[in-house]
Amino acid sequence: FKLFFIRLFMKELTQNVGKETIRYLDCGEGIPIVFAHGIGKKPEAYLSLIELLSGCSPGHKVIAPEMYGRNYLINQPATIGEYSELTQDFIHSLRLQEYYLVGHSLGGTVCFNLARESKDNICGVVGLSPGLPITDRGLLKSVKHYLGRRIKSPFKSLSFLISNTTPTIFHLLRKPSTWIKIIEDVRSIKPSTFDLTVPAKIFHAEEDELIYLDSNVEAIIRDSGTIIEKLSGLDHNWPISYYELAAKKTREFLMN
Repeated sequence: FKLFFIRLFMKELTQNVGKETIRYLDCGEGIPIVFAHGIGKKPEAYLSLIELLSGCSPGHKVIAPEMYGRNYLINQPATIGEYSELTQDFIHSLRLQEYYLVGHSLGGTVCFNLARESKDNICGVVGLSPGLPITDRGLLKSVKHYLGRRIKSPFKSLSFLISNTTPTIFHLLRKPSTWIKIIEDVRSIKPSTFDLTVPAKIFHAEEDELIYLDSNVEAIIRDSGTIIEKLSGLDHNWPISYYELAAKKTREFLMN
C-alpha cells in the first residue's frame, strides 16, 4: 500500500531522445538528482528510495529514466558506454542546468562515466554498490565469496535469485550476446573511471555477492579523491531493501 501511494505522487513522463523514447519517473522539486538504475531493473524497483531522495532539504527533484529505452527489444544497450551515451543524451534533452548523479550497480558506474566525460554542471556523484574494476585475484575472490554466501544462506539465496538474477536473465535473454559484452565491459572498467573533478562517493556493501572490492583497486580509487565508505551486513541489492539507509547516506553526502 505504501508503494501504491508513493506512486500516486510521481509523474511518469516520456522524452524523445534521437530515435529513442525514454520513459522516466519525476518526483519532487528543486535541484535535480538523475538516478540510474541497475541492469535488469526498472526505476519502479527504487520507488521508496526515489521518494525519500526527493524530500531532501532544501529540496530535490528526482529524475529516474528507464535507461534501456522503449526500443530495447531491437536496440538494447550492450555496453556501459552505450548505457552512458543514452543516459547522457537523455539529460541533454531535458536541458538541465545543474544536477547530481546517483546510481546503483551498473547505474553507479554509468554515473561515474558521465561525470568523467561530461562538461556539464554536475554537482556531485554517488555510487551505491557500483560496478568496480575487477582484477583476476578479485574475480576469484568474488566467485568464492558469492558461492560461500549462497551455500550458507539458502533462503536468502532464493530471494536474491528471484529479486536480482531472474529479471536480469530475462532482460539479457532478449539479446543473449549482451551477456558476453556486459561481462567483457565490466572486466574492462579502469580505476581512472573514478578519478573525477567533482565531489564523489562510493558506498560499498562489504557482503556484496556480485562486486568484490580489491584492496589495490580501493587504494587507487581513494588516491584519486573519490571517497569510499564500506557498509557491513548488506548485499548487492541493499539500496532497494534498505532504501532508508541508502537515502540517508546519499542525502548526507549531497548536503555537505
